Amino acid sequence: MGESMARENIGSIPGYPLKRPMGPLLLGFKLQKSVKSIVFISARNPHRQWHLPSPRMNPATHGLSVNDRTLYTGKRLGIMQPYFFPYLGYFGLIAHTDRWIVFDPVQYIRKGWVNRNRVLKQGGGWKYVGLTMAPHHRETLIKDMELAPDIDHLDQLVRHLDHYRNKRAPHYDAVLALLERCFDPAPVKLAPFLHRCLELCCAHIGIPFHAEVYSGMDIQHEPAKEPGDWALNICKALAASSYLNPPGGKEFFTAERFTEAGITLEFYHQELPAYVQRTGTFEPGLSILDVMMFNSPAEIRAMLDQYTVEKA
Repeated sequence: MGESMARENIGSIPGYPLKRPMGPLLLGFKLQKSVKSIVFISARNPHRQWHLPSPRMNPATHGLSVNDRTLYTGKRLGIMQPYFFPYLGYFGLIAHTDRWIVFDPVQYIRKGWVNRNRVLKQGGGWKYVGLTMAPHHRETLIKDMELAPDIDHLDQLVRHLDHYRNKRAPHYDAVLALLERCFDPAPVKLAPFLHRCLELCCAHIGIPFHAEVYSGMDIQHEPAKEPGDWALNICKALAASSYLNPPGGKEFFTAERFTEAGITLEFYHQELPAYVQRTGTFEPGLSILDVMMFNSPAEIRAMLDQYTVEKA
């Protein structure tokens, strides 16, 4: 799949999940205290140590009631489902919004992007890696999903990343250390785990993550009657000045309704620049794990600056 198609297949409208992924690069669904350096010691090898930034902590990030609208007044807002180590463009959205809402009160979709993503595989091409989920009903919401018990989810993931170790990816050790932090303590609930992974990845890359989890917010807004209502009604309730969305699903938004509410509707287009993957053919749009394996935080931030924003 070409790079341009990868950029377009990232549509998201909060609250309306796809019944199935629309192609391998779809990362969404159509209807729907200061940073400090810490030393991390590997549990597998105590002699290996890395210095990694610690994520910024703030009350709203950790599920407290959101009553202070000044956090949002006049801000650019992004709203997305939490995904499992999503691709570069997801972090581009985060980097270019003022506030972020992890949207978890919607149905969990099997074979979507909430519990899996794509990485390189031995012999060329890509493969899926992900989390094994506990048994659940089809209608279970993301916020209620749990990981399967009695499974070493970290070990399961790391074994699927052997290709990067064999290819001597320059940042393999740092990424492994980051993963060990993500899985410590062992996760039980899916949504808080994905929120933590996003937070730690942002801290590693060096971009702000001013995030709240929707299910933990005390927010009252009009119910959604149409696909684009979730974003509009949340922005109105929080007095946000603009809403930034991926380009996919653009047809489900009514720009005039945002304008009438005094909210600017914008669409974010992330470039996916090629980088050295130590393989024959560059595979765009893979998990951020792949990007971090081969690029320093500074190089990733430079990639995130390659974007355009289109006003509706």
